[in-house]
Order: sequence, then structure tokens, then C-alpha cells
Amino acid sequence: METDNTFTFLVAAVIIIHFLDGFGYIIYKLSGPIKKKTEED
Repeated sequence: METDNTFTFLVAAVIIIHFLDGFGYIIYKLSGPIKKKTEED
């Protein structure tokens, strides 16, 4: 029974990390191009 809980927790953790990574990637893509600083600014 103990291994069932561990396996369930592992799967849930992977899914949550996958969602967080996906949301972070979407926010990164929607934020637009990164502006590089030049010496003139």
C-alpha cells in the first residue's frame, strides 16, 4: 500500500511541474522579444 501512495505522489508531482513549466513558457513567449541594452541608452 505504501508504494501506491508514493507512485501517486510522484505522478501528481510530475504533472504539476509540467503545468508550471508550460505556464512559464507561455508567459515567456507572450512577453515579447527581449530588448537588448546598448551603450547609447
